[in-house]
Amino acid sequence: MARLHDFQSLATTVMAWTWARCEAGRITPDEARIRQQEGSLVLIDIRRPSEWRASGVPDGAVKLDATSPDFVARLMDLQRQSPDSRLALISAAAGRSTWLVRRLRKAGMENVFNVVEGLFGSPEGPGWVGRGFPLMPFAAANPCAR
Repeated sequence: MARLHDFQSLATTVMAWTWARCEAGRITPDEARIRQQEGSLVLIDIRRPSEWRASGVPDGAVKLDATSPDFVARLMDLQRQSPDSRLALISAAAGRSTWLVRRLRKAGMENVFNVVEGLFGSPEGPGWVGRGFPLMPFAAANPCAR
């Protein structure tokens, strides 16, 4: 009987952890890539222009510098342009995007997600590049946002 109780306790903990991940607005690079290709997700690279130039930008991503004074207004514009799509933010190692998604969600923006692992990987996993997903040169990347 104790084993059954231990199993139930473990199952409850795992389910709560999984729910917390969803509530926290997390999405894996694999999920982001699939949803982006389906058209149900807008991938947004929130790094700085110098970073875009140095490494390129995820294929199909919108460039939107999180340090720009008009970042939130431009993010809201993207939301209005794609009201049925999720917005997924990606940064180098998911630090900036994690922080920013938490802030945006606390402010009531629930359709925004963090690409865990980031572009180059983190303790969570290998990231966008490590999974072999394509990058575009900075000049060829989506010019709609800076």
